[in-house]
Amino acid sequence: MKYLIYLALLMPVYSFACSCVDRPSFEDNVKSYDQIFVVELDKYRNIILKEKYSLSVTEILKGIKPNALPPLIQGRTSCDPTLKDKEKWIVFKNFGDNDILLGHCGPHRILEHIEEWKPDWKMQINP
Repeated sequence: MKYLIYLALLMPVYSFACSCVDRPSFEDNVKSYDQIFVVELDKYRNIILKEKYSLSVTEILKGIKPNALPPLIQGRTSCDPTLKDKEKWIVFKNFGDNDILLGHCGPHRILEHIEEWKPDWKMQINP
């Protein structure tokens, strides 16, 4: 039995973690984007019964309210969060952006996570 424990300690163990290369800080995103707003996800099923999400703006934090939001794209890696109905996100957008990718390495954040991680986050947008 003792030899099995030693053997197990000598075997290589592989682990994988999610990481992003050159991910800008929250503060850098606030400075570099034209529009920042809070959106709520609304789940619906399209004609082939595939789950989709539409976005509705609930709060404007920087810039003006957009007439229409570009299409939502959900991240497709195992590191990307699973979208949930009625979940709120902070979305960073520049004029002319063609889509909004909600994923692990993008600038957008789940509102609940930001409030836990940075309770004073609104002060950085509107000092």
